[in-house]
Formats: sequence, C-alpha cells, structure tokens
Amino acid sequence: GGALHGPAVGVHSSAVHRRLSLLNGAIADISVPASAEARVSMAERVRAVLPILKDIARSGSLVADVADVDMDSLAVQWPALFEPQHLACRSDLPPLALSKSGRGAVVLGSGETKAFTLRGVAGAGSILAASFQESGLKVLTSTGSVFDCAGAVPVDGKWKCKVASEAKLPLGKNFAGSVALGETATGIQVAVRFPEEDSVVIFKLVSGSFVPVGEVRIPTDAQPSSFSSEGQELLLMHADGKVSTLDMTTGSIVEAKVNSGSLLGHSWTAACSRGDQVARLAVAKAADTPAKLMIA
Repeated sequence: GGALHGPAVGVHSSAVHRRLSLLNGAIADISVPASAEARVSMAERVRAVLPILKDIARSGSLVADVADVDMDSLAVQWPALFEPQHLACRSDLPPLALSKSGRGAVVLGSGETKAFTLRGVAGAGSILAASFQESGLKVLTSTGSVFDCAGAVPVDGKWKCKVASEAKLPLGKNFAGSVALGETATGIQVAVRFPEEDSVVIFKLVSGSFVPVGEVRIPTDAQPSSFSSEGQELLLMHADGKVSTLDMTTGSIVEAKVNSGSLLGHSWTAACSRGDQVARLAVAKAADTPAKLMIA
C-alpha cells in the first residue's frame, strides 16, 4: 500500500500507519451506502479527512500548527576572508560557524568571534555538515568521511581532528545535495537529501558501515540542516528562512514562520538548535555583504 511504498518508507512507515489509524471512524465503510442521505454523509466525512491525507502524502507526516517566531540579528564581526556556510550548536556554549574549507569561528554573544582552523581534515574534501556535542565537534566531508574533533573549544586557534571511522558515507562524486550530521545514544547518524530527490535518507553507522535505515519525504524547499543534541529531531532549513522540526520518532513536523523580509539578497544555508533557541545563518549573495546570524 501507499504507507509502505509511497511518501514515507522506513523511519516513518509505522508513524504513517498510526496516523492513518486515527482516521478510524471517519470512513467507517468503504461500501457505497444505498440512500442518498447516507452517501452525502459519507462524502462529508471523506472531505473532512482530505487535509490530513494531503499532509501525509506531501511529507509522510502530519504538520502541526504553525508557530510565529521573532528573530534577532546578531552583529557578528566575522574574521577576515571568512565565508561561513554551516552552523554547529550546543546549549551550553556559543555557536560555531564553519566554512567549506575547514575554517571556523566561535560566535560570542557580543558578536565578537574567535577564529580557528580544523587540523587533520585536509585532503578529505569540503565540509558538508557539523555536529557539536558534549564529546566535541564532529564534521562530515564531501568524501563521506566523518572526523572527530575532541574538546569544547579550539586551542591556540586550532581544533585537532581525527577520522572517527574508516567507513565512508556513500555520497558519490561531486555531491551537490545537503546533509545533516548528528549522534544518538547508539552512535552517528546522517540525514542526506540527494540531488533531484524529494526525500531524505537516514543513515546510521553500524558495525563499521553506514547503513540506510529509513527514508521520508520532506517539503520541496527544505534541506536537512542539523539534528538536536540527542538526535531525536531533525531541523529542516527552508529557502525563506523558515525552520521545520521533524520528530524522528513520531514523524510529526512543526513549522515556524519567520519575518525574513529584511534579508533580501541572502540565502539561508544552516540552522541549529541551542536549547529553546534556534540559530540561523543567512549568507549574502553579494561578495561585499557579510553573512547574518539570526537567533529565534
């Protein structure tokens, strides 16, 4: 059926079954009633559940009520010649901004930054994603390698990294999709949206290999950006600055609308959660315009 082979496969297949079971009673009998009055009643019940079925077909999950949030722009003093592309957050420390080339900046609450360089990742491709946990910083590169950068802060402007596993995520050559890197109690997990695909594939590192464990359809303008600290939620970055939170257990999605009109000329590239806050990165399209870090 559609729940097994349609919009949601693997991670959220059971969630879709649960959601469809909530419709029990809305369509009590698939046979056509004899009387005109009964047929009208059935048509009204079917019409009532169409929005629910539409949500499931679009993203493999129900979308919760939209919450309106306000964003504050932090006047960040970015390091010279630094082009931030990714964010990594944990609730007890300032957020980290990373470039594709392995340079980084610790962003303090005042807007000041402390620049650093990742050591040990040279030759492994560009940085695609990052995760900042109690064990330290982890980064995923375009060759599919995950690096472990231990510690909570860089030392003397350097953050030493080493290969976390010999396993490589199967991204293929010249990967042009988007990736989120995270950790759960059982290890590393990655969400990948491959180019031209309308879903994300969830991989987990199991016995020295990256194994696909599920797939779920997401909105067309959304990209996987980061996981929550315990890996139970996946943040999806939308083209308009909106962030959707996908619950990895239930499959439900909560969308937050934001007023991003003041950021015309920027592209939203990353988001990460800091406790009850979400940091968003907007990169300017013009070379002489600085990137913006927004906190909501």
